[in-house]
Amino acid sequence: MHRTTLVALAAATAPVAGPALAQQDMDFSKVAVRDMLVTSPDRIQKLFNEGESEQEPVAARRLADLIAKWAADEDRGNNWVRMV
Repeated sequence: MHRTTLVALAAATAPVAGPALAQQDMDFSKVAVRDMLVTSPDRIQKLFNEGESEQEPVAARRLADLIAKWAADEDRGNNWVRMV
């Protein structure tokens, strides 16, 4: 079955909670997550090398641009910063 047909079928039969994601939304999500996985460790490592503590990047919102794109809420984004 063609991808467009599958997306249309999914949108038409989506549960009451809401419609299925459009293809461009799925593609954007993949890019946002990839950017987060590639960019955030480099940024955090640089900050630690400059002497910042674990809490300073969170408090200063050093990854706010990435968190806004991929995290469901700011707490999840901050937890990622702590894990990196």
